[in-house]
Amino acid sequence: MTNNKIDMIMARQGIEGWSEINETGNLDALTKSFEFTSFEQASAFVQQVSIFAENIDHHPEWRTDGDGLIIHVKLTSHFANNTVTLNDFEVAQYMNQAFSDTQTTF
Repeated sequence: MTNNKIDMIMARQGIEGWSEINETGNLDALTKSFEFTSFEQASAFVQQVSIFAENIDHHPEWRTDGDGLIIHVKLTSHFANNTVTLNDFEVAQYMNQAFSDTQTTF
């Protein structure tokens, strides 16, 4: 069932732009960088994702660059020994939507 849900997310291109496979061919983490045009836009994205992540008790690792305009994200599931689970795919999909939302809001 979990694999079916992941396949559906991927078929919808829900994790478009996310790096899935490392150089050894393993799925260690989902990673992506989001670039914003203003600090306010980046902050709105982080706030929107933070609420979602808190509600599902799944928290991304992120850091900023470029005066806070670039947010680098890494998703793994700590409860699963830092492997990638369905939760990571769901958060990645949500983050893509949140990024689109902030692009149209600002």
